[in-house]
Amino acid sequence: MKNHIEKQESTADQGDLTYIIKALNEKSAFNDLKKIETDRSNPNQIINNTYEEVNGNQFTTVLPLSPDAEARKQKFSDFTGAVQPIVIEFDDCPIELQRERAKKLSEEIKTPIGTVYSGKKSIHTYVWFSNFASNPIEYRDYCEGFVEYLASNLPEYFQVRGGDKLSLIPDYSMFDSVRYCRQANGINISTGKKQEFTELKSIDSCEPMDIRELIGELNRREAPTPTNGHKSKDDLFKHTLKFITLGSKKGSRDNDCFDAARDLHNCGFSEEEAKSLLQEGAKRCDPPFSEQEMLKKIKSAYSYEVNGHKTFKYLKLPDGKAYAFIEQSTGAYHYALDGELYHAVKGILIDTFKSLGQNLPDPYPLLRFKYDVHDDNMIDEAKHSYNLFTPTEYMLLEKNEEEIDPVIDFPTINRLLENLIPIREEREHFLNWFATAFNTREKQLTSWVLKGAQGSGKGLFLKFIIKPLFGKKQAIQVEDQQLKDDFNSWMKSTCFICFNEVASSNNARNSINSKVKAIVTDSETMINEKNIKSYLITNYVNCMFFSNEVVPLLVEENDRRFNVVVTGGALVNLSWFDIESTPSALTREVPLFAQYLKNYNYDEKDAKKVIKNQAKKDIVSAGMGRFEELARKLKSNDHDWFEEHMALHEFDKSEIEQIRGFKGYIEKSLVLKLSKQIFNDNNVSPVSLSKRLTLYGVIPKRLQIAGLKGQYYTWKD
Repeated sequence: MKNHIEKQESTADQGDLTYIIKALNEKSAFNDLKKIETDRSNPNQIINNTYEEVNGNQFTTVLPLSPDAEARKQKFSDFTGAVQPIVIEFDDCPIELQRERAKKLSEEIKTPIGTVYSGKKSIHTYVWFSNFASNPIEYRDYCEGFVEYLASNLPEYFQVRGGDKLSLIPDYSMFDSVRYCRQANGINISTGKKQEFTELKSIDSCEPMDIRELIGELNRREAPTPTNGHKSKDDLFKHTLKFITLGSKKGSRDNDCFDAARDLHNCGFSEEEAKSLLQEGAKRCDPPFSEQEMLKKIKSAYSYEVNGHKTFKYLKLPDGKAYAFIEQSTGAYHYALDGELYHAVKGILIDTFKSLGQNLPDPYPLLRFKYDVHDDNMIDEAKHSYNLFTPTEYMLLEKNEEEIDPVIDFPTINRLLENLIPIREEREHFLNWFATAFNTREKQLTSWVLKGAQGSGKGLFLKFIIKPLFGKKQAIQVEDQQLKDDFNSWMKSTCFICFNEVASSNNARNSINSKVKAIVTDSETMINEKNIKSYLITNYVNCMFFSNEVVPLLVEENDRRFNVVVTGGALVNLSWFDIESTPSALTREVPLFAQYLKNYNYDEKDAKKVIKNQAKKDIVSAGMGRFEELARKLKSNDHDWFEEHMALHEFDKSEIEQIRGFKGYIEKSLVLKLSKQIFNDNNVSPVSLSKRLTLYGVIPKRLQIAGLKGQYYTWKD
């Protein structure tokens, strides 16, 4: 067995060349790829140049690219080479079993075989055959046929997808002609070590086999025919056909694949037919969507049918198709059309369906409205429910293995967050809270107060980030007057509220304080609507508060509800901000930010804790009355605060020593003197001061200290 090879220079004419690709990493731009000229008719040269590393490159592609290639895409794959490899990789398998499997494979199959160990969890096994495929679909079909052959003949080492042992199922996404695979003797960037190459069987010892000798000729698969009343694929949504034929881009793959699977299900395709179709689109995604993730989407999409009743994951009926029903609690007629819900009397309903060329249901489904953020079913005839909550496309994403870098993948959103929450530790705490709220859809019992300069980006964050993630109608902004009002219909069908300048005066702060506390923490809330009897709903709302005021709302000393941060300055003063281009950049980056949140390793317990920072201390102090603040400073033995606010020259040495050392008690006369000076109020009397301080646990009392009796204020530490 060899672990080294030599690159061979091509002597072929330009028209007979193919290009072996070398990439330093997975994100290498096309222009940065190294392209090794190779004679497509020379098997030895193709194999050796595939194995040969160039400047420590980490990856090569499964098949070469054609000379006219403009990108690393399947349409530029070169299928004319004299030999073609099938690369086998296992995502979830012990390394020793992988080595044993490769050795067994080389013993059973008389064709060139080599392995590349990544240095971490996987071995890529290259199995070389004489040319067998002329296009991407044919290539994939032969790869899958090869796995079927191996599963049949070496069942202790191989299983086809859907088997019960993950360690025996290869990664089917490797059957993409432009997929990156590990470079023999290349350098793994994450470990800094060489990727170990072993040539188990060289081309010098055996000729490449014809794969047909093993698995026979493959029958070309025809496109499945939909059933259940649908005659052709023409009934599928355009977005489904687009995913199948073109795939999707990073950040949209999860949602697009699920949408397509759900549409195939609704159009009568079987689950197996959906797998066959969607694997085409999954391979064409950029980067390719893994087989495992695709199967999760299909399983999820095909799980929504209960005892023959219709169930919609979320309302996306065919364009122009309406769904009529009776709401059980009111007896009123409603219909859903193009994503909107309408109330209608029966006569109007009849005319509407006639104009749409549809028949009304007989009998009408009887459904009851509800708002449940944990139920993705909008219409559930089995449970007789119509859920007014609509999960956004981003809520339906699933966690995956994508490594998303905020600086690279959503730089504009990242900069906006840096300006809204400039201190890194505070920003990390916010992201954990935000990711927890987004993923669990649970009430966090804590909220965030963003106070700072006008134009710092608070409104942009709501409009371009929060609303797309939580729903345009389900994430709302509430103004001061709405919170003061007795009617609060804005609370229903809502899961995220941004309060804007809701306490612009001291009187307002006092009047709304109890309302705000209830919204942040109470699990249920009473809805008051005009001319309708009050009713109780579940409170799913998470909150943020936006303000340019120094004291945006009242925060108590031992508060457990509010995180308070001070924003950066106005965005217009920052070099990266552009009033025309920044909003569109934020919109483009939301899909990857959503996937970042889905992949975030959030801590639910930490999300329910509030940070203790100077911004919160300042807002607590500013919201206090002077006597409450004085009592708090005494009880906390805050000597520094008194020294900072008093004029030392007006106090004698013994008084200063007492101020610097009090603990649990202090002379009444000294506190009166301090109060008058600090608050600049000579009208405070000993009696009124004692009454006020007593309210906050600072009690006047006659004590004997150091043998001398006197009047003191005392408190429990």
